[in-house]
Amino acid sequence: MKITYLRLSLIFLFGITNLEAAEVNENKFAALAIDRENGFYYGWAYDHPSRVKAEEIALIEAKNRGAKNPSVVLAWQGSGCGAYRTLSSNVGTSYGWGLAKSKEQADRIAIEQANLRSNGVQPENFVWACNSDSTKPLKPLYDATSEIIPSVNIYGQIWATQNLKVTKFRNGDSIRRAKTADEFSSKNIPMYFCYEEKLCKIHGYLYNGYAVIDKRGLAPEGWKIPSLNDWVKLSNNLGGKELATTRLRSTKGWPSFAKTVTNPTGFNALPSNSFVGSYEYWKKQYTGLDYKGEPKVHNKIMYWSSTPFESKGKTYINHTRLATYDNGEDEFYNGNQGLSDGLNIRLIKE
Repeated sequence: MKITYLRLSLIFLFGITNLEAAEVNENKFAALAIDRENGFYYGWAYDHPSRVKAEEIALIEAKNRGAKNPSVVLAWQGSGCGAYRTLSSNVGTSYGWGLAKSKEQADRIAIEQANLRSNGVQPENFVWACNSDSTKPLKPLYDATSEIIPSVNIYGQIWATQNLKVTKFRNGDSIRRAKTADEFSSKNIPMYFCYEEKLCKIHGYLYNGYAVIDKRGLAPEGWKIPSLNDWVKLSNNLGGKELATTRLRSTKGWPSFAKTVTNPTGFNALPSNSFVGSYEYWKKQYTGLDYKGEPKVHNKIMYWSSTPFESKGKTYINHTRLATYDNGEDEFYNGNQGLSDGLNIRLIKE
């Protein structure tokens, strides 16, 4: 099924004109509801007298289209347009939405968001809805973009396909951001670190162990930091440690000596500059140029687990390391790191 430039009309359903609706209430409300597990099922509502009514109608329409568990992901009042993009049904279920003053602006945002979830596959289906021009200025009321985590099913485990990049705990408390690598390595409090913004957009943030074990929780509702057993299960499902990393690595971003992979699982593991040891050690290992005088391309990624353990009065946390080496071998290794170290996090569904 392919939908191109379709504007849904609730006017037909309710038998009123745009002019009559504007006379009832100058301030109009709109909403978009989707099935987050399958974005092909959606429902729009616009030009309604209240947010409650708009959300109710959007949910009903999504259910009528086949959504099993729809939820509202976008709501606004006043003028403005919402746009929604999905892949063709025979390609995948990735989606994205946008909200702006015009449908063209909203569509650009929707395409960008969909591309983040589809690994660049273009979303062909496009639907949109706008409140009446005569209503009040645009005011966003709710946008669930930050709540939607791209994911892939790997033998029954639902894994995120991107590394974690949150700045608040689940309860809304802010996580302290280290301004420098030196600060990150010297404070015994929950923190995250970003060495370079353009890289963090791709690789996510580094979190120290104090943030991982904090009871306020780093993972959004419905997700968790995987336990050591979750990582072991993933490895076993993919044929053991000899094959797992080869099937988890992304097709790009690894050193030139790495063997070619196809990313069959969609896990999309990218190498990253994990922060381990002292500041001076990290700086030497992960910044600057390599022995050829070229910018360093890392050969591994280290992910936290949620499994801590005690040894000689100190707390450590298990981690999983995916690496590739110039002898052509890939590695899937389970080890442990101290609470002051900084690693990436890849979430798994609860």
